[in-house]
Amino acid sequence: MPRTVRAVAVVVLALTFLPAGAALAARPLTPIEAKEAEAKRVADQLEAQAARVVTLSRALEQARAWSQQTDAAVADAETALRATEAAVAASRTRLERHAVDAYMRGGAAVVFSQFWSSDSKTPARHEYLKLAAGADRSAIDQLKAAREDLQARRAHLSSVREDARSATAKLRADQAALETAIAAQRAVLGRLKGELAKLIADEQARRREEMIRRARAAHDGHLGGTFACIRQLESSNNYRAPGGGAYQIIEPTWHGLGQDGRAEDAPPETQDAMAVELQRRSGWGPWTTAAACGAV
Repeated sequence: MPRTVRAVAVVVLALTFLPAGAALAARPLTPIEAKEAEAKRVADQLEAQAARVVTLSRALEQARAWSQQTDAAVADAETALRATEAAVAASRTRLERHAVDAYMRGGAAVVFSQFWSSDSKTPARHEYLKLAAGADRSAIDQLKAAREDLQARRAHLSSVREDARSATAKLRADQAALETAIAAQRAVLGRLKGELAKLIADEQARRREEMIRRARAAHDGHLGGTFACIRQLESSNNYRAPGGGAYQIIEPTWHGLGQDGRAEDAPPETQDAMAVELQRRSGWGPWTTAAACGAV
């Protein structure tokens, strides 16, 4: 098979087995369909954005709780640090007083005698002071270590607090931006719905005019044949007859045909057109007189 013929065959086969959806998608959209598709796209975006608002709100609440917890932890650390520093200062003062008191008055009798019997260069006094104040020095060392740990903890918590505040601020900004975008999208959706409603109303009006035009083009004057018989039996050919005009079309049915008001208030050509449309939709069933007019 020549290459050109083979290519044509492939194209024909592809078109033959093209899915119905693909063929349908290739059909140009009507203005109403295009507007409906655009409105649906915007509505879907709004729905997705609403879900993001919920997610952001939850994240913001968590960030706020985190920020509050870190603020409380920093405050606790600062309180503990101040208490530790006060304890260090008190222990240091107590140690100094203890050392002076020990040096001036002595302690145990043996050590006291060593103070006055020993040469000032002996280590007795220093040994006594070290023994007498050992407990306080150990406490001071522990307090210093605790203070250093608290300072490190406070620095870490301060950094965490800044992170929490930054996260909260960013989430608030994101939420505000998203709410602004949602407001804009709602305005767009409202405009699209208005345009869609106008397109539908215009299309309905066009169809009504088309039905009337077809009725006028098909008949010179009023409808004849079966319609004329039904009209005569229903209303004695009176287009102003109460209860539904010449064809006695009741209000719910009249409105279902896309008409406003009452049938008897409509022009004769409109009543004729709606009678034709009603028969097209429902057959001759709406008129009990149709059988007497030979309608089957």
